[in-house]
Amino acid sequence: MREFVHDRRPERPPEACVRFETAPGEQGQVDWGHFGFITHHGRTCRLYGFVMTLGWSRASYLRFTVSLDSTWFIRCHLHAFAYLGGVPKRLLYDNLKSVVLWRDAEEVVHWNPRFLDFADVAGFSPQARPPVSATDQGEGREWGEICARKFLAGLTFSGSGRSQQSSARLAQHDRQPARAWDHGRSSL
Repeated sequence: MREFVHDRRPERPPEACVRFETAPGEQGQVDWGHFGFITHHGRTCRLYGFVMTLGWSRASYLRFTVSLDSTWFIRCHLHAFAYLGGVPKRLLYDNLKSVVLWRDAEEVVHWNPRFLDFADVAGFSPQARPPVSATDQGEGREWGEICARKFLAGLTFSGSGRSQQSSARLAQHDRQPARAWDHGRSSL
């Protein structure tokens, strides 16, 4: 029955997508991704990827870590700013606990005070994205999924240095961040 229906059912037209454009240096997006498990210092740990993607150029920075704590989160921001050559005026976040503590009934964001202090010192304005559907996850999540499919697929790393090994491999591969990859832009 499936084959019969499949052959006769018209194909669904692709959903329209409106591209959100920003000026250079105006905006970036930040997110975490999960990349499976590793053995780190004799313990099985989750391997996470911090990703920051610039809105205009789609240039991205990815850092692997085994911790989601606020110290690592801030450290990853600093590495991303150095790698990408500056600090965007505004950074967008999903409802990460290291950024947004909670939203009240009126959708007012209650920020993590340590993170707000960091944003003030670093010189950017954090912006919490409203809760969205799975089809509207933003550049950071999209880049993390691309990385998992195209960069890490089939690779194996040994020992407790997997996080550093995979970050080093990505850095070696990615001398020209998103600029040389198919991301819908021809230049920064």
